[in-house]
Amino acid sequence: MSEELKQGIAEMVLGLHPGADKAIWGAEFIKLAAEHDDPEINAWIDSRLEAALGSYVNTVRTRREAQRRNERLIARGVSVTSGRLISPSMSVRRSDGARQGVLWVEATPAQFVEAVFREAAVVDGRAESNAIRMQLAALLKSDKQLMKLPTLADVCAELRLDPDTLALDTLPEAI
Repeated sequence: MSEELKQGIAEMVLGLHPGADKAIWGAEFIKLAAEHDDPEINAWIDSRLEAALGSYVNTVRTRREAQRRNERLIARGVSVTSGRLISPSMSVRRSDGARQGVLWVEATPAQFVEAVFREAAVVDGRAESNAIRMQLAALLKSDKQLMKLPTLADVCAELRLDPDTLALDTLPEAI
């Protein structure tokens, strides 16, 4: 089928329905193409339809596999959102101040509240230090003079930035 014929039909569709959506344009294209009674146009439309439906089926398959993956992770005790192991226990403080692991359901309400807020503080602290590290990384990428400095400590000194605010000790070690 010639590209001119496809483009001509598309131009006619746009002329008839300039502000329509894709569904209306597609339906009108099929209607106008049927008037031409050209087997090549029909074959082309069929192949486009098959490709679109195949894409839809692939989307369903991908969603289904993602759901199955999440179910497998949960069955193995891994959080879907963080990828960390889901632990049935938590760390609580005993009356002497030492930490002890107990099952969540066996913790006192006060221990539960303390553990939840402690974990939230850790997560919030990581988010803050990650934001600072990202800002520093962006600054380094844009400033060639800073990139020439031999160490990150030199960069921090140049910027009068306390290295502890980067919380670099919380980063996992590189492999």
